[in-house]
Amino acid sequence: MIFTVLGIWIAYAYPKAKQELSVIKEKIDQNIPTVSDLEIRRLLTLFEAKYDEVSLLLLTLFLSAFVLGSLLFGIFIKTLYETSIFFGVIPIEQIKFTALFMLYNLVAIQLFAVYLVVAKNVNFATELHSDFSDVKSIFKNKR
Repeated sequence: MIFTVLGIWIAYAYPKAKQELSVIKEKIDQNIPTVSDLEIRRLLTLFEAKYDEVSLLLLTLFLSAFVLGSLLFGIFIKTLYETSIFFGVIPIEQIKFTALFMLYNLVAIQLFAVYLVVAKNVNFATELHSDFSDVKSIFKNKR
């Protein structure tokens, strides 16, 4: 589930960020007199915030992929151990403790990744509501 949500967010955020960066680059290259350095700095600051959002999404994707890969690797090691000559040599309590410790850590990492996705969604909804309220107030003031 988290891969789907992250995939949608990245598919939405990455092209938008690339488009904003190309607009900034055009304004810098054209050297339009109406566009001040202050305006370009403001646009760069806004783009930097978008870049940080995309980076956070990619970090979340990496964390989730790490958890999934670790679980698959753990299952692989377990089957190798059960079919190897070392089966029974290492005490089962030590194996259970290590596996449980690793599982708790993976759960914590995955919960953090889910938190990041939920926080991003809440942030997006808040920004959307704020933008909508601004547009409504501008419309009321123009009447």
